[in-house]
Amino acid sequence: MKQPLLYCLLLVSGSLSISACSKTDSNTVAPAASASASVAAKASIAPAPSAAVVNYGPPPKTKRRTTSAEIALPNLNGQIESLDSLAKQPNFPVSRRKMLIELLALRADMTGRIADLSRAAAMAENMPQEMKDHADAYLTRASMRSALHRFDEAWKDLDEAEKRGATPAQTQNSRISILAARGQLDEAIGLAMKARDEQRTIKTLGLLAALLGEAGQKDEAIVVFQEALDTFADTSPFPLVWLFFAQGQFWEREGNIELALAYYKAVLERLPSHSHAAAHVARLGPAAEAEALLTPLLTTSDDPELHTVLALQFQARGDVAAAKNHVDLAAKRYDELGTRHPAAFADHIAQFWLDAGNDPKKAFEWAKRNLEVRKTAKAYEMAVIAALANHDRQAACELGQEGTKKLKGSAMFRDIVRGACEKK
Repeated sequence: MKQPLLYCLLLVSGSLSISACSKTDSNTVAPAASASASVAAKASIAPAPSAAVVNYGPPPKTKRRTTSAEIALPNLNGQIESLDSLAKQPNFPVSRRKMLIELLALRADMTGRIADLSRAAAMAENMPQEMKDHADAYLTRASMRSALHRFDEAWKDLDEAEKRGATPAQTQNSRISILAARGQLDEAIGLAMKARDEQRTIKTLGLLAALLGEAGQKDEAIVVFQEALDTFADTSPFPLVWLFFAQGQFWEREGNIELALAYYKAVLERLPSHSHAAAHVARLGPAAEAEALLTPLLTTSDDPELHTVLALQFQARGDVAAAKNHVDLAAKRYDELGTRHPAAFADHIAQFWLDAGNDPKKAFEWAKRNLEVRKTAKAYEMAVIAALANHDRQAACELGQEGTKKLKGSAMFRDIVRGACEKK
């Protein structure tokens, strides 16, 4: 059943929430959590797993064992510290610097340490000048530029890497990500299928599955996600955590909150410091549990998303003072990131001002900036909703029509656009 425009524009403590725009359609493999499960969650009672979780959820930790976080993270930290010590010495090998950059980027992804990402990107920036004839220098810089959503520059670096001997197989994963971010989903899926055919790994299969999910090919995505899991035979928790997080995002887009939570919690079971998964669990779960979940992570992560979620949950609990404190902390940090890495954080900043920050004008400005570098369905949805929150129906209609022409989009998004374009 189609939902009216007002369903999407659900008010949360006086602000508009994009997360309210998710839904479960009649073709979803399993429905979202039942009303009884929701009541049990609010009462802090764990309901029995539904058939959906049993059939489509993550495998129990006992069946897919990986190195514990208590060992894996200290090992990662130790590698970084060791390379840091070597980096202070003269004639530090560029190959070691490449390794340090990759490890910093991995830790940033696994723990939400944006400072690690910034440092890795800064280190990568000058590598081509120091190694002009080495393809690896351009591959490394392309990877970091892409991580910061500097897609045009990253694409040029990939071209330069191939001129210096890099094979298409070495550049294709980065190209896939850039194509998807530009909204060229068909091209991204085609290249991802080629990568999958050449080498079936958890990375190539997981990336393809995520893209199929974004394209609305739900059944195919489920199959490929399972194949990615079956292919993985290592003991490192990091690749599995990456896959589970992607599956959580997939089910959340499908509107199946129970399955989304199952995967996000599976991430935290193997890596409790994964701030991105924790933020999703805190958003989707009971407000009373958010503080206990997120507060410890504020010592290991500098991602303002944690403050944003805490602010929303304190607002939901009626704790105005605590909510304001976290809003102020998030706003300050987003101002810093917006100045330093505007392309990379435009979407997060827009989301913050749309909900916890409650400033539709700022939200719309950042949503438009996000669209300049990312042409995804999510980017268009955010821009349209921000425009409506800013009472600019004409802009919402124009952006929505542009988005529906370029991308398939969800039925909910098409309903929002239709409502925005209706003449009053």
